[in-house]
Amino acid sequence: MRILMLLQELPQKCILLESRIYWHHRPSLRKSSRLDPAKRRLKLLGTSLSNKIAVSLGTKSGTLFESLATKLGIAKEELALYELSTEVPLITANGFMKADIMLVKRSTDGSNTVEDVILIENKLSAGTDYTVRQKEGWEKVANGQTLDIKYKAGTLETSDGPLSLNKAKVFKFSDGGTDDITKVSISLVPVDKYK
Repeated sequence: MRILMLLQELPQKCILLESRIYWHHRPSLRKSSRLDPAKRRLKLLGTSLSNKIAVSLGTKSGTLFESLATKLGIAKEELALYELSTEVPLITANGFMKADIMLVKRSTDGSNTVEDVILIENKLSAGTDYTVRQKEGWEKVANGQTLDIKYKAGTLETSDGPLSLNKAKVFKFSDGGTDDITKVSISLVPVDKYK
């Protein structure tokens, strides 16, 4: 319920988690309810962590937001200009990956085109491996290729693509296997490893 209360306080553009919240609060409908209890617990914990990170970044303030600005080497005020979208489907070589969070900066010249993108992948543990599709996405980023958006997600439309991602702006947010965002560490995804 606390997440729902926080979401109601965010500006309309930041309320992009409706589908995640819907499934999280309806256990009989959750896909993860078919998993064994240990995997189900981890799935729910990962969803909770992702939601908390998105809410924290969506408020455009706080320790996590400031830590990301520091990692990027930009001022908090500059980072606050980025729009937040969650679960953004990006086309890869053999399918698509969903970026947990994308922060997008749009041009201010009236064209509303995407100027800059920050991609964030959330993992419960720093050692958690990437999926096959994520590795395909990292390969495209490492090779300087663009990524198309498969379908509308948050403030991003398919017409906003193709997106160019700077490998210095592809991050992994992880903690020690909990959903405590005060313990989240931020590191670059080693995309060159997947060339």
